[in-house]
Amino acid sequence: MTDSLITRMAKLHSRLSRIPVKLGQQTTTLTFSINSGTFLTDADGISYNAPISLSIEVFLIASSNQILDKNQEVIWQNPSVVRVEGYCINPAFLPTTIRPSMVAQATVNDPDYPIAGKFLLLPSLQNEKTILAHNLKGLLLLNPGV
Repeated sequence: MTDSLITRMAKLHSRLSRIPVKLGQQTTTLTFSINSGTFLTDADGISYNAPISLSIEVFLIASSNQILDKNQEVIWQNPSVVRVEGYCINPAFLPTTIRPSMVAQATVNDPDYPIAGKFLLLPSLQNEKTILAHNLKGLLLLNPGV
């Protein structure tokens, strides 16, 4: 049975309205694709560094500054992008293999309705205060229609 257009729009509106509530109340899992250090060879004889997934659990809230950088790639200039900041939970420190400008698959960990999206890690000022607080900043683009 297919949903009517009105029903589908109502469901999407419901999902969209839940996003701000979830940020700051639920943790988010970020899954980065990083180089493993193991080199493989494809069928054409080309050698490549095999990627592995590295997941970290973070706590994110919407940043008070929502001005987006116009120099970012087009995908990050979307009006649905939210500038976020937060800290690592598991592991407690951001692994050194994860660098600014890396993109991760993001999942807001709501037990009732997890929301998927993408996260772009932004460079943050690395001073003693931010290192001790395990701070991170980024751009979050959620796709509640998934």
